[in-house]
Amino acid sequence: MMASLLPRELLDIVMGYLLKDDSSLKSASLVCRFLVAPSQSRLFSIICLRPPPHKKRQFSGCRSFPAHIPTDSKRGFKSSIEAFSRVVAASPHLLGYVRCLHLHGSPYPLVPRLPPDHRDWLNSQSRHLMTFLPRIAPRLRSFGMHLIDWKTLLPEVMKMIAGIFESGLLSSLSLIDTASLPVSVLASCGRLQHLQVEGAWASAALAACRVSERHQSKRCLISLELRNSKIDWFSTEDYIFDISHLRYLDFLGHLDFARIYEKCSASLRVLQMEAKYLPDVFVASNDINSFTVLKKAYFHLSAGTSTQAPVSNEPRNDLSRINDLLRHSHMPALKQIILDCAITYKSTLDLLVLFSEMDSILAGGTQENLPALRSVTILVDCSQRYKDKVIRMIMKEMCLLREMGILRVIRGEDRQLL
Repeated sequence: MMASLLPRELLDIVMGYLLKDDSSLKSASLVCRFLVAPSQSRLFSIICLRPPPHKKRQFSGCRSFPAHIPTDSKRGFKSSIEAFSRVVAASPHLLGYVRCLHLHGSPYPLVPRLPPDHRDWLNSQSRHLMTFLPRIAPRLRSFGMHLIDWKTLLPEVMKMIAGIFESGLLSSLSLIDTASLPVSVLASCGRLQHLQVEGAWASAALAACRVSERHQSKRCLISLELRNSKIDWFSTEDYIFDISHLRYLDFLGHLDFARIYEKCSASLRVLQMEAKYLPDVFVASNDINSFTVLKKAYFHLSAGTSTQAPVSNEPRNDLSRINDLLRHSHMPALKQIILDCAITYKSTLDLLVLFSEMDSILAGGTQENLPALRSVTILVDCSQRYKDKVIRMIMKEMCLLREMGILRVIRGEDRQLL
């Protein structure tokens, strides 16, 4: 084939464009033998192993990943773990391509209780896990645990998964709806830099236990995502995480804003959060003025929050909290602000004065505390009937930013344009 005459760099570019297109990658590996290895290395770089859905119920709580290995019922494979075990038994070299593994304990949430045929599913697959998990564990750079209750696992399954945490290359970890994970296991991630936690409530996610002296040093995180979680792991002094060098923070849930930002505001480059968790009142202070390297701020305006403009001493709503933050903060590197607004037509009428206030703050801030600002984007999620009208109303109120050419007000479904 002519592909053998093409420069290696050009082949890498072509394969790079196909990275998220499984069908094209499979076709490329069949068309030309020179593309087999590049295609396989991308197809098997990210693997998601999860149980088949219950016959009478749909998937709930599951997430898809690029290289999900499906169950092939026609060939008698009972699970994706067994299917993957047979695939790599026939082609052992495929294990060398795996760099990211997502392991699901169930297609259903841990609460309420699982159907009987799924409750011990992961334990039932220990024989198949043993054929490949210990071999890929030392090479994994990213690992995800989904819907797994640690205390229900068999000792041999615990040991295999713990081996992944101890991998010297593991730098990214996702804990999605997990329960009872021993803190000593988490502390064994010596090079952890990226942590994602979802569905963790207080002490339910981690089981308290003694951490050995070997694991007592802090893990210096670069990115942290917390969703639907309420935990104090990152605001205490004696925990295993160091967020003083955090660059990316995304949290949709309650945290102690003041304590978290006291630790990481000087290093933070990207902030994404629910606006309702900002303090009701901001005052100029060293803590708030320390967002010196923040480049992107993404705020979610919760639909459930009161949208009335603040009067006297009433609690402030999402948009007024954001206005206070922008008014009192010095962010010399901030280039992009995104507001993700879930609002109704009536609430928009109440908020117009606050949109106008934000327009004045940001337009004046480009000369003072926001000199690098280049883009303000407002995503509008509301009734389809009023969506275009709401967009026009907001554009009219924010005339200063519109004249500066840095304002976009778009439909919420156009997020992919960002």
